[in-house]
Amino acid sequence: MLEEIEDIKPRIDDLESAIAEDGKRLNNSTSLIQSITLESRASSTLVHRLEANLSELEQDIKGLKIEVKGLRNMLISVLFLFLCYKVLF
Repeated sequence: MLEEIEDIKPRIDDLESAIAEDGKRLNNSTSLIQSITLESRASSTLVHRLEANLSELEQDIKGLKIEVKGLRNMLISVLFLFLCYKVLF
């Protein structure tokens, strides 16, 4: 019986060290998951900010397009009036 216990002790020690190593790996994995989660949240926040900025820029572009069309129409009108003036006078 004593010999059987002596034979089992190294196995128990091996199991304990394997459990300790698995615990360390689990802690490392947990830390990695937490780090990835934080990075994911930061990336998500950045994406939302960029989407908001993009939306603002799209609105600015629409406004500028309207202004350019208005200026183009004014320029055409001025050129037409100038040509009419040259033809008449």
